[in-house]
Amino acid sequence: MTALTLFMRIFGCLSFGLLALGMTNDSHAEEPCGFYPENVHDVDGYLGWSPCLLKDQGERPIWKHFPKKQKRISRFVFLEGHNAFFRFVVVRETLDGTGEIKTGGANNPEWRPIRLRRSPLSAQQISELNALAARSGTWDHDVGSWDGDEVFVDCEILEMEMATASEYKFSSVNIGCNRPEALMPFIDEVVRLAGMQLTDDGRYR
Repeated sequence: MTALTLFMRIFGCLSFGLLALGMTNDSHAEEPCGFYPENVHDVDGYLGWSPCLLKDQGERPIWKHFPKKQKRISRFVFLEGHNAFFRFVVVRETLDGTGEIKTGGANNPEWRPIRLRRSPLSAQQISELNALAARSGTWDHDVGSWDGDEVFVDCEILEMEMATASEYKFSSVNIGCNRPEALMPFIDEVVRLAGMQLTDDGRYR
């Protein structure tokens, strides 16, 4: 781990201390529920609060045991920086080119689940999403961050995963503070299809 990575990990943990206390217990802090491959935990700024929340919502690791009838699975996790809520969006593409989008999550206190929403996606909608993803470069690196050397405090974190039968990609961004120009058209479309909204304080929920 580089000195910069160590500094960001320490600084980030201090900034999100309340988030950690609210989202994890001691066992969660020690074991990240097996949701991400080991190399994801070395990403600059990744704090690891989402895996156990996802597991509690019935989600599974998409990089393990990929379903035979699926062509591609993408998952987006929005972690609110003040520990008020989290949301996840799963896009599944089937072998025939059509798909489904699922939106879930929970609100604090006590991480009460919101109503799970599912909607079908046409082949055209899937194609347009894939084109936006390709133009954004979201899946160009195997594991990484859009934040570079920048450190953000109290921002909503967005974690992005994509898996096929032969590959897995992960990237993260402090979407509450850093809105990369190349990334936003793709994320805006995911948010629209998921039925989420951008609140007045700049959070997606």
